[in-house]
Amino acid sequence: MVYRIEKQEVCRELIDSLRHIVWSAEANGAVDFISEWGLAYAGISDAGEGVDWQWLEYVHEEDRIRVTKAWRQALDTGKEHKVDFRLRRYDGLYRWFESHAVPKRNESGSVVRWHGTCTDIQELKDALEEQRLLEEQVRQSQKMEALGRLAGGVAHDFNNLLMIINSYSSMLAEEFDADSPMRRKVAAIQEAGTRATMLTRQLLAFSRKQVFKRQVVAVDELVQQRRDMLGRLIREDIAFTTQLDSANAHIQIDPSQLEQVLMNLVVNASDAMPGGGRLTICTECREVDGRQRGKLALERGSYVVVSVSDTGVGMDEATKDRIFEPFFTTKAAGKGTGLGLATVYGIVEQSGGALAVESTLGVGTTFRIYLPQSGKPTDRVPALNPEAIGEPRKPFKATVLLVEDEESLRRCLADALSSLGCYVIQARDGTEAIEIASRQLLLIDCVVTDMVMPRSGGRELVDKLRRMRPLLPVVFISGYSDVGPTDEELQGSETRFLQKPFSPQMLLTAVKEMLARLRLVHSPIGHRAALTI
Repeated sequence: MVYRIEKQEVCRELIDSLRHIVWSAEANGAVDFISEWGLAYAGISDAGEGVDWQWLEYVHEEDRIRVTKAWRQALDTGKEHKVDFRLRRYDGLYRWFESHAVPKRNESGSVVRWHGTCTDIQELKDALEEQRLLEEQVRQSQKMEALGRLAGGVAHDFNNLLMIINSYSSMLAEEFDADSPMRRKVAAIQEAGTRATMLTRQLLAFSRKQVFKRQVVAVDELVQQRRDMLGRLIREDIAFTTQLDSANAHIQIDPSQLEQVLMNLVVNASDAMPGGGRLTICTECREVDGRQRGKLALERGSYVVVSVSDTGVGMDEATKDRIFEPFFTTKAAGKGTGLGLATVYGIVEQSGGALAVESTLGVGTTFRIYLPQSGKPTDRVPALNPEAIGEPRKPFKATVLLVEDEESLRRCLADALSSLGCYVIQARDGTEAIEIASRQLLLIDCVVTDMVMPRSGGRELVDKLRRMRPLLPVVFISGYSDVGPTDEELQGSETRFLQKPFSPQMLLTAVKEMLARLRLVHSPIGHRAALTI
């Protein structure tokens, strides 16, 4: 008898020491015993002996039907069962538990009691949720990568077509007087080509194949400087405020691309508030830790977070899953291209950042842009913008080696340069260009070459040519930035880069400017007697 009493005490102490809820219930399911740890978890000081503890009241209301169904099924079948649910703690918070119930039977096989445990599985749930988020992130990344490759390929091919359309329409316009009906028709073609060019640039931004001119930027300063411009994009019934809290933070980005991101998000927010509302742009500095890193696909470190919030109609989960896909839009037909948020996605990804979206139907939406912090601004050689120089109308004499693998585009560029006084030598690829240069290199004033071509690309070609003429002027052309010249290659005055599609005048301007800067008339090579610019 003494042994039995001691054994019961040991068992009770053992049960009370476990970090689990140990419980027991009558055959009908009425719980009449809860271990000390379970009582402490629920905040109950004394359940009393033989009292039917109403444990279901502590189960999260969203889980009660499922738990009740599982428990009733166990009572009906007399079989052990497992079920997980959220259980309220003494402080009102919920944690996930797994309940395991085992029936105790008499000699005839009837259930006379139930014994069970409730095990805290919150950490397991957190780990599974993190794994789910990572898997979803991988799937989303793969989907966006595939869409990006498709969009980039379409944009690249379309750019070549636009080069031909825009170039010939520009040359054709010069053949008619300003008041000619034909001039107006050609102008309509040019306008359509310009709009198509904007679409392809948005596709390239989404596919992360757009040319960036990165520099260190003070985020708060840029937002403050562009505040008036952004304010003009929204209606008067929308209150626009800024909350800037990253005064000492800098990021490395193309300022024009950050402006494009803000403009697209502001316009999107304005459209989401047809009846008016409030739009807020906030900046702050945050440290990304391990858990956030998994959700945002970011490395640990310091980030500047730019948030654009609205009090608009909000989005459901199905819409949120697709908002960054190109051409996906919830706007009425003709009201949007579906490329605004796709452009934002591409720019942020290419800038080494990440996007987070929070939205509730009828409440509003917040886009958070995470961009890695950078050092303070440093002196940087300003990049030339051929569009800002003005269109040269006066013909000039120069010999240009034009290297482009697509015949129709090569012929178009040759016609454009020839119409403005250049003597053009054409080559289909880098290998043919080397053969030509081996005989006529001293006669060539400038090389215009595509970056990607069969047999030999533009970079390989220029490397070989500059072994013979180190200061040979080169204009690289391409529809992609990931195969374009590096920042170091663009620092010198003898190299320029034009992203397709560009106008004939932009190409000619780039060629003329380099020749003027390098002063080939006075070059030690002295292969030209005169150069008229």
